[in-house]
Amino acid sequence: MKSIKKLFEIIACLVIVVLLVGHLSVVANSGEEWKTYESKEWGFKIDYPGSWNLHKSASIPNIMIITFSLPEEGITKKYWSVAIEVRKVAHRFKSKEEPLEEIPIEDLTLEEWTEIVTSNSKKLGVPFFKVIEESDTLVDGVLAKKQIVRVGIFKTTRIFAIKNEVGYLISYGSPNLSILSKPYLEMTNKMIDSFEFIW
Repeated sequence: MKSIKKLFEIIACLVIVVLLVGHLSVVANSGEEWKTYESKEWGFKIDYPGSWNLHKSASIPNIMIITFSLPEEGITKKYWSVAIEVRKVAHRFKSKEEPLEEIPIEDLTLEEWTEIVTSNSKKLGVPFFKVIEESDTLVDGVLAKKQIVRVGIFKTTRIFAIKNEVGYLISYGSPNLSILSKPYLEMTNKMIDSFEFIW
């Protein structure tokens, strides 16, 4: 019995050390230089940690997706990313078999666009998809919708906004490991707070 208790104590100590080392490395990097990504074409700019990877999608008509991700790998680090999807059109899926309907963002309210994206996730059969929370928020002073969704072990936050007939979807998340995700969430919140519409 004592050996089992001792084993649990050792495991607990190792877990604490791993968490502290991970947290300390993020705290050490919190003083790192931040960069600014700006898109005059899509009307926004955002600050991001200089060590993070930046990937811009290939050219797709009326759509641009940019992703910021951590350079390191690990349980949480490998999957933590911030994506910004910017669109002039929304695509509504009726079913997997039917062609999609293209709707200009200028013809949609914020609620309608949020509903289309949410409905598409369900209709396309995203496994274990569930909206667990939805609320109003602001992005650079513009009314936005914030959703927290769960897809299997992943928990993702999505923020929808419309400005100047363009739809913005900011999403971020990782596996549902809140203790390990906390330092990255703080950096992500700083990124989102820096988001600005520039036209």
